[in-house]
Amino acid sequence: MLPSEASQALFENLYALGSDFTDSGQLSAEILAKIASPERFPTILGPLFQVFLRLPTTHSYFDNMLKQNSAIENDLPGLLWRVSETGKRMRVCLL
Repeated sequence: MLPSEASQALFENLYALGSDFTDSGQLSAEILAKIASPERFPTILGPLFQVFLRLPTTHSYFDNMLKQNSAIENDLPGLLWRVSETGKRMRVCLL
């Protein structure tokens, strides 16, 4: 989903974290801090993200991945679906 140049630094840090763990048996706090640092977006994007996340098409990519892997029917039915009082199966929002 990310362009390769945007994810390159992440994968380099993940590789370094794994290498360090292999050598020392512990996770490096310095590398973890780089990976876990919060991303900052311009202030104007906050309200746009909130509107975007409420659109049904936003979740279709991940819904399709779950369907392709049969996760909805087999692995996570209680987590993703609930039965309403009327007996209708309803999707549960995980956000």
